[in-house]
Amino acid sequence: MSNRAFLLNTSLQSSDPHYIETQLSMPGNDFLELATAAYRVPIPWLCCFRREHLQPVEVQLYSDEKPPIDAPAMFSHARFPCCSVEEARRNLNEALPIFESIAGDKETGRAYWRNAVRHLKDTPLPFLTVNVVEVMYMSEPEAFQAQLESALVGDTSSIPHLRDLAGFEVGVRPYRPDVLYAVSGPNLDKGRISNATALDFQGSHVWHLSAGSTRPEGPAEAGYVDDEVNFVSIVDGMEKMLNAKVPSGSIFLGFMPVRPGDGEHLKVLISTETDDERRAVIRDRDLRTTLDGPTRGQIQDACRHHGFTFAGFVFRSTESVKRRFAGDWEIYNDWVMEPAEPALGMSSGESLWQRLKGWMGSR
Repeated sequence: MSNRAFLLNTSLQSSDPHYIETQLSMPGNDFLELATAAYRVPIPWLCCFRREHLQPVEVQLYSDEKPPIDAPAMFSHARFPCCSVEEARRNLNEALPIFESIAGDKETGRAYWRNAVRHLKDTPLPFLTVNVVEVMYMSEPEAFQAQLESALVGDTSSIPHLRDLAGFEVGVRPYRPDVLYAVSGPNLDKGRISNATALDFQGSHVWHLSAGSTRPEGPAEAGYVDDEVNFVSIVDGMEKMLNAKVPSGSIFLGFMPVRPGDGEHLKVLISTETDDERRAVIRDRDLRTTLDGPTRGQIQDACRHHGFTFAGFVFRSTESVKRRFAGDWEIYNDWVMEPAEPALGMSSGESLWQRLKGWMGSR
């Protein structure tokens, strides 16, 4: 058992996950995994429902996922929520104060709330429910059911129960959603990431198609979008600019390892497949001018907004990594240890291009 939970957009008004699955044999009963989580029930999902949406469900249990044909059936009684998408949207729209209170500051709470509202905006099927069977059996089912009922009250009295079901640790500031979606690596604060995940919608968009369905399989685009400049939009803009020069190029953000109390120091990895591509990127005057000017300014502004320090750019190729580590990919995210490349800059009496040629000649 992998202890996963699913938010389902369904054609059927049912909270019984086994029934929903079996009805795929009938045309028109498609359902969509709208979001997926592990070891928790995320706060945005719970904010979609109210107590009156709980429906009785018989959960069939076996000792393993594929029992023998003659295994006796065992059942556990539970109550899971199901409601119309319209009701779910209305409930979620009213939940902003809950997000702000749990997050600990209004800006972070509002960012996660806006992201959740966006995910429900164009939901294609009429009903919403959850499959939380595996998470329920991480603890005593009766205790889980009591927490679930208390979490669906719809006001601030539900907050302690929402925290418990989502695994949110009180006193730990969650990262904002653009950090959750754009920054990776082992130097992220585990408590802050866990709390950010508890507040995140965790969209997945995986179709389960019924007999004869012509819906496209495969997931739809799911991620984080915001109108304001943030780390996600900065990475997207950088990759578009880089790929216009080097199609294989990628951008990654990660934190340097620092001593406790020093705060997060962010580096940007500009990665190419080959050494030649790396050199071409470094020598590209227009690209470097943009990186060292407007792009650096955007990153520094975003870092200040989050309380981070910008530590610079690192240029690296996959070829150099293979040579260095001989295929040992367990040495992970080492680039945050490498020194940042200097900005090109300009000095009195020296053109940008002269400085670039002098710098490249010294390498």
